[in-house]
Amino acid sequence: MEQTATRTRITVRYDAGYEQIMLTDNREWARDMQHDLRAREGVVDATIDTPDVVVVELPSFFYDDHCERQLDSGHVMKRLATRTRVALDRETYDEILSDARYYADGAEGGLDYSEGGSFMRGLVACARAVVRRLEAVEPPKRKPRWSFAPGKHVLELDDGEATWNPASTKNMIHGPARIEYRVWDDGGIDFVVLDRHQLAD
Repeated sequence: MEQTATRTRITVRYDAGYEQIMLTDNREWARDMQHDLRAREGVVDATIDTPDVVVVELPSFFYDDHCERQLDSGHVMKRLATRTRVALDRETYDEILSDARYYADGAEGGLDYSEGGSFMRGLVACARAVVRRLEAVEPPKRKPRWSFAPGKHVLELDDGEATWNPASTKNMIHGPARIEYRVWDDGGIDFVVLDRHQLAD
């Protein structure tokens, strides 16, 4: 069940200081929900974006341990008996892969996990499975460093980085460049390249 998917993510920030994240395949519903949420009391902001995510099933034993340590864990789509299906963006993918490699490589590198007993042996075995599963799928693209919140956003691209071009579905804007995006309340987007840029062919 590994696949790369493009879903719309709604991030809701509450004045109580916490966030809620929802994923959907329906962008129209996400826009309606965003409008609805912004009108609710206690909501500071609701933004939508469409990050690239990978959906993968991971061993629940390792995934639950990862979550208990309060590390980036992605969005749980379904819990099964021994596996958890999660949607991971690039940052979360990298975080879980790094954590799994720490346990898997540590055991191979001679770290002594004997004090942890059967718990540690199970964690190491699951970490190796996580590494195999994540390395078998294409990692999601890195998310842009801006959101769809109304207002002006300036994005700076280093050499070799690229970002979405609202004027074209085929061409990306490549760095080095500084781009100013203007996001309107109705969801419309305008952009201006402030510094040197290059459009891919």
